[in-house]
Amino acid sequence: MIFLLTLLGCCWLAQGVSYRKLYKDAVIHFKDPDFEAGKSGQLTSTASNLLRDTAHYKAFKKNAVFVEKHNREDNLKWVATINEFSLETDEEFSRHLGLNMTREIDEEIQLLQRKKRSTVDITLREELEAGEVDYRSYLPPIKNQGGCGSCWTFGAMAALEYQINKDRPVDGEMVALSEEQCVDCTGSNGCGGGWPTACYTWGHYHYSHWASSYNYLYEGRSGLKCRYDDYKDGMSGFKFTKPSGQYVAKSDEDVLYAVADNRIGVLSCAIQVADGFGSYSSGVYSSENCNGGVNHAVNIVGYGTLNGVPYWKVRNSWGRGWGDGGYINMERGVNGNNLNMCHLTQYAHYPYIEGSDDGQGSGTESEAMRFECGDGGQVEYRGEVNQTVSGRTCQKWSSQDPHSHSRTPEGYPYSGLEKNFCRNPDGESSAWCYTTESSKRWELSRTVL
Repeated sequence: MIFLLTLLGCCWLAQGVSYRKLYKDAVIHFKDPDFEAGKSGQLTSTASNLLRDTAHYKAFKKNAVFVEKHNREDNLKWVATINEFSLETDEEFSRHLGLNMTREIDEEIQLLQRKKRSTVDITLREELEAGEVDYRSYLPPIKNQGGCGSCWTFGAMAALEYQINKDRPVDGEMVALSEEQCVDCTGSNGCGGGWPTACYTWGHYHYSHWASSYNYLYEGRSGLKCRYDDYKDGMSGFKFTKPSGQYVAKSDEDVLYAVADNRIGVLSCAIQVADGFGSYSSGVYSSENCNGGVNHAVNIVGYGTLNGVPYWKVRNSWGRGWGDGGYINMERGVNGNNLNMCHLTQYAHYPYIEGSDDGQGSGTESEAMRFECGDGGQVEYRGEVNQTVSGRTCQKWSSQDPHSHSRTPEGYPYSGLEKNFCRNPDGESSAWCYTTESSKRWELSRTVL
């Protein structure tokens, strides 16, 4: 474990790296839920299967070699690390993407009027470039799309969430809007990819009714029924004024002005995930191999300078365990130069939204609690019942003892998995919990009100 964590910290040995040993340690660390609890004597079936799989070992070695070589480079701008994606084959990794740029979308963008500044104030531009902007505090916690190719819905929602949250106090709760609604309602194969503005277009033609992440839970699979009218509105008081979205002129300079303007703020963007992106840990990311088409949706949420290198602060949808707490710094141009790292500024856009919070919505966790038990499955329940139907005490969701599991607060950040209260994060018939008795893994809760 010490060997693994040392390498995770990017302090590579100069030579003699045992990739087989490193692979085994990484499998245990990232795939075995008992590992963190210090009970890794018996691996899960997932971990065991990976250890026996030659294809996964080859994929891991390729990624580990990249991390090792990259971190030895002179004038290193960003640091790579081993993480859960290091264990995946190219096909598996591709499932965490999902942006589809079709010819029809490209033609639509060409027809839309891009927002471009007619004049450039050099002094103002230099002041903006030297400054720092960060809108992370106006967004809900980092989310995780999992193995569903739904990045496009996460890119759409973060830009929309900023518009809903930008006038809220920074120390308060932020509205979190449902990606699952977009997955379910805009087509039959949401996990097969899409384009962010499809969410805005659908919302525009459906009365701007959008449920919150706390009510319409993310399931990360295609083919589910569109259920938007089953839940309270997460953006009550706001409305889409136009379909699609407003595109910004495709230069770092124009995007700089847009992000600096807090009326626009967070942008939905398209990038090409190139070499090393999945291994990013810290620093300012750059690549010379972004020569293909875009394949992933992210959000610009600010900008700044680190060690003399200007960057865009970019929000991803791979959970808080990836990158810098779920974020990545991507290099940006200065002095009017358009760097457009991995196409980041080429398709930047935001939704047409107007209105203000009317106090009738259910977009934050506290607001969702007012409507607990709003459906038969009790997915919205946020009460404090902590005993099962047979009177057993519930195990804390953050604990792996006595039962190891994957329903953790980190893995299900919008399911209210606090303390040992009964919840329904995965669509059971009602709220439930793991029990503190080793002979009974889990059980439905007592009646919740």
